[in-house]
Amino acid sequence: MNVVADSSPLVILAKLGCFELLQRFYPRVYISPEVHNEVVVAGAGLPGAEEVANAAWIEVKALRNQADLLAAQETNPLGLGEISTILLAKEIQADEVLLDDYNAQTGAS
Repeated sequence: MNVVADSSPLVILAKLGCFELLQRFYPRVYISPEVHNEVVVAGAGLPGAEEVANAAWIEVKALRNQADLLAAQETNPLGLGEISTILLAKEIQADEVLLDDYNAQTGAS
């Protein structure tokens, strides 16, 4: 099963002390480099940073076509993490996408 996650679900589960539940449900979770940066680099010292950095079952996977990301940024009000998560999910034909942004979930702008 291909699963792609945005930053918020990772951080929220870490805050709740339930991060390990992700691995129980999904043996492999993909995140974009943009999500990795949000959680691990920019979020260093915050909930989720250490958990994501140390989770061998989370794989950072770059988009094959970065031009798609740039084009989507110009026409979409979503954040970089949400956009890259959606594009990565499309690229790898993800079975599930974990995100909490209403506009990202519905495709509304």
